[in-house]
Formats: sequence, structure tokens, C-alpha cells
Amino acid sequence: MVRTSYPEAVIIKSRLEDAKIDLSSFNLFVLFHPGIECQNREWMEGALPVIVKTGKPIMATACHRDEYAMDVKYLEASGYSVEGEPYENPFFLQRHGAVSGALQWGRILYKIAPVLPPSDH
Repeated sequence: MVRTSYPEAVIIKSRLEDAKIDLSSFNLFVLFHPGIECQNREWMEGALPVIVKTGKPIMATACHRDEYAMDVKYLEASGYSVEGEPYENPFFLQRHGAVSGALQWGRILYKIAPVLPPSDH
């Protein structure tokens, strides 16, 4: 866990299972490029259910609309859902001269519904 100069901000840089912190005290969760499309099982069976159980808003980022679309498909296939439309972040980070979507960090923002999937998933 990392403490910032803002007493109300906490950044967890570890596995949630190892963090030993009361997640219900958080107001919002932001998943920066969680890699749902390539670490599907780790998210769906590990951290995501723990976060969703808090009932707090969950925001996530994707490099581009294609990555967002893949994340949505994996989330829906696992019984989760996305709320609303994605938002293109005007402040996304793009490395100088980069054209590839892989270098557009934080370009697409979206909200994961804080609802657990049905038990048959």
C-alpha cells in the first residue's frame, strides 16, 4: 500500500487478498488498464468479486475502443456488466509520435456495474 500526500487518497499496489485493508472505506475504485482480456480468470475469480461486493463505483480504463470492446465481452461472459457509454478521456497519455493504440494510456474510461453475477456463471 502506498500513502500519498493527500490523506484521503490510498493507492494499493498489491494483490487485494494480501492488502489487509477494509475496502468498504473506499469511495471509488479505479482499475487502470486491468488487462481483463488477457488476465480474465484472475479478475473474474479474484479481485473483481471482492471489489464489487463493496457496492462502490468501479471505473476502468482501456487503451482504445477495441480493447474496451474486448473487456466488455469478457465481463458480460462472466456475468458482469458495464454501465452507460464509454467516455474518451481528452487527457489520455500518448507517447510523442506514437500512432499505436497500445501507447494511448487511459484513453477510454468506462464504469463496471457494482453487481455480482448470478451464481450460475
